[in-house]
Order: sequence, then C-alpha cells, then structure tokens
Amino acid sequence: MFRGRRTFQILLIAIAVSAVFVASPRVLAESYMTVSDVPVDVTAKNSAAARDQAIAAAQAKAFDRLVKRLVPKPADQARLKPSQQEIEGFVQDFAVESERVSSVRYIAQFNVRFRAGRVNKYLADSGVSAVGDQQQALIVPIYKTSAGTLLWENGNRWRAAWDRGGFGDGPVTLILPNGDAFDTGTLSAAAAGSGDMGAIAALSQRYHAAGVVVAVAEPRDSARGAVSGLALTITTYDQGGTRGTQTLTVDPVAGEQADKTLLRGVGAVASELENGWRQTIASSGSTGLHQATPVPSEAADQTLGAGSATAYPIAVSVAGIGDWIKLRNQLIGTAGVQRVALDAVTRDGAAVTLDFAGDPLALQAALAGSGYVLVQTSPGNAAGPGIFKLRPAGSASAGSLPAQ
Repeated sequence: MFRGRRTFQILLIAIAVSAVFVASPRVLAESYMTVSDVPVDVTAKNSAAARDQAIAAAQAKAFDRLVKRLVPKPADQARLKPSQQEIEGFVQDFAVESERVSSVRYIAQFNVRFRAGRVNKYLADSGVSAVGDQQQALIVPIYKTSAGTLLWENGNRWRAAWDRGGFGDGPVTLILPNGDAFDTGTLSAAAAGSGDMGAIAALSQRYHAAGVVVAVAEPRDSARGAVSGLALTITTYDQGGTRGTQTLTVDPVAGEQADKTLLRGVGAVASELENGWRQTIASSGSTGLHQATPVPSEAADQTLGAGSATAYPIAVSVAGIGDWIKLRNQLIGTAGVQRVALDAVTRDGAAVTLDFAGDPLALQAALAGSGYVLVQTSPGNAAGPGIFKLRPAGSASAGSLPAQ
C-alpha cells in the first residue's frame, strides 16, 4: 500500500547559515531556469533505490524540458546529449512537491532549478544558440461575468486560477501581483481594461517588471460560466505603451469543472506569450518582450570571467520583499560588487550570493560605506570564501571578520 507524505528539499548554500531559508514558490518561479511539475514513477528492488533513480530521472527530464525552452531550433535540441553526471552538475537545487512510496516503487513530482551559468556554458561549448535573457512581466487577470467585471475581488475565479501557479518558469516570467492595498488603490479593472498607462506603469514599477500583460477572460456563454469555454484577450504593455493585442479561445470539455477550464486558459496565455517571445528571438535575435527593456533575473547564475570575482554566500535580515529591493539597490551600488543574486527570501530574511572583486576584508570595507558590517559565520577553505552574515552597523550583534 502506498503511503503519502509531503516533503520539501532545497539545497541552497544558505542551509549552512544559522537560519535556514526556504524559497517560496513565487521566488522559485522568478527563475527561468526552474522547471516545475516533473513527474516520475520508478520501480526498483527497494524504496531507497527507487527514490535515487527517480531523482536522477527527474533531473534528466527537467533538463530536456529546459533545453526545449531555451533552444529554439529542434536540430540543435537533438544534438545536446549530456551525461547524467553532467546534468547533476547543472542542478542548483530541487524540491519534491509530492510523493508516494511503497516497498519497491516511488512516485513523485519534482521542481528542479538549474544553474544558468553552467547551463549556458554547456550550450556555448556545444555550439548551440539559446535565448539570452529572462523577461519579467506582470499579469493582470480580469474576469468578465454576468455579475460584472472583476480584478482584485474575491470572486475573480480567473485570478484564483493564476494564483494556483503552474506558470511563470519559462523565459517570460509572469508575476501575479499581491492584490494588497497598494495594488487595489493603483489599478482598477476599468483602468486596466482601458489601458490607463499611468496606473499600469505605476504597478509595473512597483514589481520591477519589463512589461504588463492584461489578460481578460470571458465565458463564451455567460449563463453557463467558464464550463462553456473562454474567450481570452491578451494586451501587452511596456514603458512605451501598448505593444499588441491577441485573442485566444479555450474550447469546452465535456464533464470538466469550471476551475479546470480556467487553468487551461492560464496555460494557453502563458504558452502564447512564451512562444511569441521565442519566435521573436529566433527570427530577429532581439531579446525583449514585444521589444520591452529586459529586467535581469535576480536569481540568474550569470557566468563571470575567470578570476573576475569571488562569490560570497550571505544571509541578511530583511522585513519582506520591499526591504530586500532597497538592500539590493544599495549592494549593487557598492564599489567592487559585480552581481547580487537572490537565492531565497522569507518574510524576515534573505539568502543572497554577492560577487565581489576582492577578499573578505576588502568586501567588509566596501560595505561599511553602505552602513553594514560583514560577519563571517563559517571559515573559508580552498573551495570558497566561507559563509557570512550582513548586519546593520552599530547593531549589538555586529562584529568583525577574523584576521586573514
């Protein structure tokens, strides 16, 4: 008999810090190197062997899906045949979303996140052209029903379908707004539907998005609701205004519940945006969401020149995403800092990797100008500089680095 259990495994370097940070689904989704919902079903001599084989199979399947996402030409996709050991080297971390185990069988669904730097190097070494940049777009789901037009309201089943996830891990990352007081006070359904650029731009700026996608869903038969199918209108905006409008239809399926129809609509919109972007890349070499200015992914593991910087794993206390964005901007402006990557964030803390051209003492001196003290919590060795915490200068817990 199978027994069910839910586990979450994330192999971030932040685990070694005193506080363990677990990336939320939205943070993971912000990386176009994340492949979600990878199913495996393995039978072996015992449950442990089945699980080990399932992990390897999930990573291989996830890499295959990643290649199809990043490499536009099927002929190039077919040429890529890395070994299992190479694939494991590309993996940054993975999560087991659900699993069922018997004495000889293991069934699960995995989310796998890859290291962009290693994957891109492998593609380049193989002579394969791949899409270059992740695009972040804000999704604004408007639902038109016989009762009215809904955006932030609890009765918006179209927004609820987007909130369930299953999207946003492609090159075009679709970010769902929080729907808090700022969002509801900034953009109304009427303003979004009419293309009010002042309100749209304000919401886009809050989420640091390259563009905004207003996705309007309307049941094809208002009396029957979503089970009758959906008429979808997708309008894309960037800082220059409207970039284009598309229409899609989602046909009904006999016996299907409304929520499932709405989820198919989510998938149709996400796929259409991703396919359109990929076609633009393949045909013109441009890298914009309808020519929008790209916003770099905070989680991207970009490749740096050999010897140009050292990667410092750092834990820091932050009061939510807003504080993280403020801190990130300060860190990026610090002399010698080449990149700041967000590995994980919770409501009160973040785990980051900071690439700095210098040793720990030089980094501490550079950060002092931003009002922070760098504290080493784990010593370095030949494999890396160690692990660190970043604390505000003057706090009771602030200390100094050991003598080098």
